[in-house]
Amino acid sequence: LPGAREALRIRRAALGPDRLMIGAAELAFARVLVDPSGVMRAAADAERTTA
Repeated sequence: LPGAREALRIRRAALGPDRLMIGAAELAFARVLVDPSGVMRAAADAERTTA
């Protein structure tokens, strides 16, 4: 696709000092990102058993 290559721009990430925080947040939420409904079910089950 030579035409697509002409419009391609490669730029340095602009996250700066926040890049580590964003990576840490992704690790913390990894389970939610993989299976959001499963996490919600587990939270609801835990709430029922403690209530």
